[in-house]
Order: sequence, then C-alpha cells, then structure tokens
Amino acid sequence: MVFHWLWLAATLPLWLPLLLLGPGRYSIVRVEIATPLPELGRAAGLARFFKKPRLGLWEIYELLRACRRDRGVRAVHLVFAGAFDAGTATAQTLARLIDSARATGVKVLVSADFLDSRLLLAAARADRIAMPPAAPVFVPGHSAEVPFVADLLDSLGVRVETVRIGEYKTAADSLVQSDLSSAHREMLQSLLADLQEQYVASVAEGRRLDPAKVRELAGRAYFDSDEAKEAGLVDRILYPDQVDDWLKEETGAPARTVDAARFLARHRRLAALRRHLAGGRPRIAVLLAEGMVLSEKSRRVSPRAVLSAESLSGAFKAARKIPSIRGAILRVNSPGGSGAESELLWREVSRLAEEKPVVVSMGDVAASGGYYFAAPARRILALPGTLTGSIGVLSGKLDLSRALARFGVRVARLAASPGASLFSPSRPFDREGFATVDRQTRRFYSLFLSRVAEGRGLTVEEVDALGQGRVWTGKQAQAARLADAVGGLEEAVAVARELAGLGPEEPVDLVFCQPAQPMNLRRLLLGRSAAETLLEPLAPAALALLSPEPLAWWPEAGTIR
Repeated sequence: MVFHWLWLAATLPLWLPLLLLGPGRYSIVRVEIATPLPELGRAAGLARFFKKPRLGLWEIYELLRACRRDRGVRAVHLVFAGAFDAGTATAQTLARLIDSARATGVKVLVSADFLDSRLLLAAARADRIAMPPAAPVFVPGHSAEVPFVADLLDSLGVRVETVRIGEYKTAADSLVQSDLSSAHREMLQSLLADLQEQYVASVAEGRRLDPAKVRELAGRAYFDSDEAKEAGLVDRILYPDQVDDWLKEETGAPARTVDAARFLARHRRLAALRRHLAGGRPRIAVLLAEGMVLSEKSRRVSPRAVLSAESLSGAFKAARKIPSIRGAILRVNSPGGSGAESELLWREVSRLAEEKPVVVSMGDVAASGGYYFAAPARRILALPGTLTGSIGVLSGKLDLSRALARFGVRVARLAASPGASLFSPSRPFDREGFATVDRQTRRFYSLFLSRVAEGRGLTVEEVDALGQGRVWTGKQAQAARLADAVGGLEEAVAVARELAGLGPEEPVDLVFCQPAQPMNLRRLLLGRSAAETLLEPLAPAALALLSPEPLAWWPEAGTIR
C-alpha cells in the first residue's frame, strides 16, 4: 500500500491532465478488425512504434466493456476490410461481444467491403451493415475439401506407413488413401451439418430473416451488395465518403470519431489510476495456449506456430505463486501435436488446478493434444463452432525405399541392434517393428483416455466411446460431456470470477501470459520474417511425416470452411 501511494505521488503530474480533461469529446469509437484476428494484438518488438496498433479478440472484449460504461459513447463502428480469415468460433466470439454491447444500449454499426459466411456470422448481430456498391458477397455457409495424395506419392515410389488408434483419427488419410473412408465421411457430414445450422440460426436471428430464406441465400452463394440489400443481409449501400454522414444519421449526434487504440489507451490509464488509488485488486491470469504442441527445440524454428510446456512454464508458475492471482483462464487454440509434450502441458495445468481454479476457454480448435492438456480444468467452455475432441493417436513414418531404388540409390545399412533403424525412411516397418510402434501407440491412447476420464469425471469406457479420434463441434461436445457449457470470453471471465469467489461486479484485472519466445536482434527490430510466415503452415505436415513419437493431432486448418 505504501508503494502504491508513493508511486501515485511521483506520477501525479502525469495523471492530473487526464483527470482535469474529463471524458473525451467523441461519440463513436472506430474499430478496424484485423485479419487474421489474433487473441492478443500487438506489433512485434520495436515494430510497434512504426506499425499501426492491432487489436485482438481480448482487446475488443475490453474495448466493448469500456464503451458500455462510457456515457459519451453512442456507437461502435466496426470496419472489416477483405475476407474474414478466422474460424467459426472466432466469428461467434465477435457476435457474442456485439450482442453484449447492444444489450447495454451501445449501437454497433458495421461497414465492410466484402462479406463472406464467417464475417456475416459476426456482422449479422450488429444494428446496421453498410457496404459499397457492387461489393462482392459470398455467403455459402460451410464446406469441406480433403485432398488425397496417396496415388501421387505411390507414383513417386513414396509410401506413408501409419499406426492409428480410432477409426475417426483421419489426420493421415489424405496420405494413405484415395478417398474418404465411411467414418471420415460420417464425421465431416456431422460437423458440417451442425456448423451450417448454427450459421443459419445466428444469421436469421441477427438479420430478422426466416431461416429458410438464409438457406436459400446460402444456396445462391455469390452475389453483390445491391442484391444482398434486397435480400435483407445489408442495410445501406454507401461509398466510403458517405460513411461519416451515415454514422451521424444513425447516432443522432455529430460523428466525432475516436480510434479504438486511442480510446482503449485512455481507458487503461484511468483504470490504472483507479487501481492504484484502491491499492491494488485481485487478478485472473489468462494463459494463451496457441499453436502446434511441439518440444521447445522444434519451437525455436517457428516460435509463433509452436506451443511447448517449457515456453509456458513461467506463466504457470507465476499463476500458482502470485497471491493476487485468484484463478486462471486457459485459452486454448491448438490442434495438438506431440503426445509427450501434451503430457507435460497436462502436468502444468494439473498443478495449477490443484491450487487455483482453472477455466478452459476454447477458441477455433482445441482438439486431440489441445484437448488432452485442457482436461484437468475445473470447467471447460467452448463456442458452438469450436472443433474439439479428436481423442485418438497417430504414429508412422515415410517409406522411401521404392523411390530410392527407382533412382538407383542403394542404402548400405549397419545396425548394432535390430531396432536401431526402426524409423529409417529407407525401409518399411518389418513385422516386429510395426508391432513395437503399434504397442506404444496403444499405450499412449490408454493414457490419453485415463487423463480425460479423470478430468471429466467419466469412465475410461465412456471416453473411449466418445474418442476413437472423432472431432466434435463445441455444441456437440457439451452434449457429450466433453465440455461443461457453451460460452466465449465473457462467460469464461464470469465463471473464473465465480470459482475464485469474486462477485460479478467486484473489480478484477486480467493478466495475460503468453509463451516466452526465443529472441534475437532481427526479430526484436523487425518482428516476424517472411520465411517464418510462409513455412509455418508446413509445420503440421512435417511433424506428421518426420516425428517418431505418437501424435495427438488433428489438422483443422484448410479442411473445414
């Protein structure tokens, strides 16, 4: 307490102008929605001084909460530019935040130069949507495409040998088959049907349309903004220079607009002042678990794409040891990856859950290894469109023996023991080698089942029936008892408050903890390289083909749209 008062006295000249100026002279907060939309938006390293601030989901959550409490704010203007490069659950998160803002009397107005299904899923919840004349509208709903390259690999003399546990564990099917298996087809049809119904219901409610009308528009799929207005998907057709007049008309006040980053910075300064005047307040840690689950060594190659136990160990330790942190929200956006690393993350979550309540909030995908380490949480919340489950295991290797022979490459093999060349790509598995890999894969699947059964209060047999590698939507996962409730960011914070013994209106700070990233001078000055951006999508394929360990992985990206 003494430190807080000394700090306040020392910085008083900085706070006085803020207090004397009072509320800002604005009526509209303008928010540019970046794509892809990150969980937490900020420029990398010193680049933040040269790049325009970028808001992520959590900043938008904070911003809309601040707007609801600021009497000077009449409306929030959301600006979408281009396609919405994010998953269904992210779009549903935005939709829920828009609903919450509107419920407190804040108007939400959207302007977009393009509409696709996911963008419409979010924008439909706004009060009004405006688009330029002849702008493209492509809103077919959801589809799935699975490329099969087994025949191509076979023509090159390449074979992929896999051991999988679970008939729905289809991650490697495109490498070993020429078409969808019956289980794969069943799972995809189930996912698409549920996601499409969620889309139709949400858009119909938001735009006050009959669901049959939304299905009809999805069948037409592609039209322009003028046709979209006739169909009821868009309210106004405006050129960019007409938007300010439209905002003034909608709010009934001069269109005094403030940029979201500036508004949020001012809100945070006032919140910091109130916090220090009060002498501090309880906190909830938000741990961001994003990316492929790999070892720290693999993570150094592409740090943004990889999640490891070592990278988050400091965040978990801080959440356990700092007394003012009363609980934690584990925000999971991961398709899984390394089975061993998933077990290490499970251990970290379990240790934290023994001391403080942990709430899992699932993003676009929290499947396989991403579900594995989420299982010990006190509560699991998923968005209706989250892709989760995939409780199954996959192992395997590349067999290049035919390709090598075709090109006249002879491999001389010497081994001190029969198993020394088990994962050599120059030969296929022999009977003993296959049996060894199969045994280890099944052992890990048994461990996976036990971890989930323990965390969810189910029997191993019940988890096995829900497992077999099957992927569920968040809505289906709740019915299957793999999730406790359907909810987004606001619901996760509310549940964390409740479990931490904090009242719904008691002031609380969110402390964000991200994985520590390897740093060098180039990344410090410039942020991420183009090479990292280009190579990141290849990480799952490389992992599936080169890793000798069991994989808890389901590659959602690029499959369901």
